[in-house]
Amino acid sequence: MLNVQPQIAQAPRPRINEEMMRGAMRIALTIEQLTQEGFVVIGIEYSGGAKPTVQVQTCPLCRALVERGEATYYRSGRGERGHYRTGQFQRNGCRVLWTEQGH
Repeated sequence: MLNVQPQIAQAPRPRINEEMMRGAMRIALTIEQLTQEGFVVIGIEYSGGAKPTVQVQTCPLCRALVERGEATYYRSGRGERGHYRTGQFQRNGCRVLWTEQGH
């Protein structure tokens, strides 16, 4: 008896899928590095064409980065919970953000 398996043609991988996979790998690498540095990751955001963003919990490490000139505050305002400011720095091609309340 002849056993014939149908062959499923593999479609070429869409370019956007490749881009999303590279972004996901950068995010995973960044989360691992941030964890080793002592940060707590609380969120991620990534859309094709945008720089991957990782959000960390506010902690003294964030302020220390600002004091050393390795991070900066780029947004401040007043929200439902009072004054806030958001800082950022870069890791592995990802933007890393945190938001401080009460400033």
